[in-house]
Amino acid sequence: MIVVLDANVILADPWLRGTQFGTLIDGLKTVGGTLAVPALVVDEVVTKYEETYEQARGKTISCWEELNKLSREEIITPTIKPASQAASEYREWLLARLAQISARILPIPDVPHQVVIARELSRKRPFRNGKGYRDYLIWETVLRTPGRVVFVTMNTSDFGEVGELHRDLAEDVERTAIKRDSFDVSWNLRAFNEVYILPRLQQLEEIRKRLEVEGQIIEWFKDNTDSLLVEEDLLIVGMGMPPGAGRAGLVRLKSDPEVEIQAVWEREPGRYLVRVQAELPVTFSADFDADDYKNFAEVRELLGPEDMPAGSSASLSDQENEFLVSMVFTIGGNSLRIVDWDIEQIDARYVY
Repeated sequence: MIVVLDANVILADPWLRGTQFGTLIDGLKTVGGTLAVPALVVDEVVTKYEETYEQARGKTISCWEELNKLSREEIITPTIKPASQAASEYREWLLARLAQISARILPIPDVPHQVVIARELSRKRPFRNGKGYRDYLIWETVLRTPGRVVFVTMNTSDFGEVGELHRDLAEDVERTAIKRDSFDVSWNLRAFNEVYILPRLQQLEEIRKRLEVEGQIIEWFKDNTDSLLVEEDLLIVGMGMPPGAGRAGLVRLKSDPEVEIQAVWEREPGRYLVRVQAELPVTFSADFDADDYKNFAEVRELLGPEDMPAGSSASLSDQENEFLVSMVFTIGGNSLRIVDWDIEQIDARYVY
């Protein structure tokens, strides 16, 4: 799903820090989706920001000047940066913030002048009362965006008709590759979140709870811990040995693992990614030979000061530690079957 924002949506919350933008940004990460902003929308937002800033700046300066007239003592008028500077800084911030949340900037479409003129002369939306050039280019940007698209706009007068997409624009959708089942419009950010984000978050939370109750992931760790923790994990992470020192094996769980399902998000329809943090209390064996003792100070510190004769070895059984494993599982099907997994990080609670 690609969510395309109109300028009025951003202008309603120019710093993107309100509840609805927070829900949108975090929700798209979870349910799967991409935020997209037409380049023309960025230009329009910055221009309107500069105009509004200049108006507020002028009123503020006028108020301070009036206070100086009324005050017995001089009041120092604060220095307020020019609107052009504020707008330039805002543009830089907005583009950086959009990049930070992985939003796409959609280029201005190359529409022949003859097509624009014909559209305006035909009085088709979004042209209205001689206006609508920028809105038409934004609309063309939306139409040319492939995939499942949702256009979020508060401009019901130019794009809407009795709560629906205007019939002129609906005809455009039917004529393009974007079919009705892959295009929708929401008339504000709250409406979009209530339809596309909040219900999916609730569904993903239900999947998380189901995984906790049914215990598929705990059982997976019970069955796979011996192959999950390899020799390097046991020796380097679990015992603080340098690479190449010793051999390890015979891993077994001392008790049931503690598993926390931290997040569930949708990878594709019917398939989910599940981030898990697990604590695995295990015992294992470690063996070191004379070469290990000779070459590694860590081994000598572990085994003690007595020299180890050539050809001899030392075996340490029942070594204990708790390994903290961060993983992402791929879950699929109605039974929420584990189909794949990936290790993100392995740490040990104790280091020798």
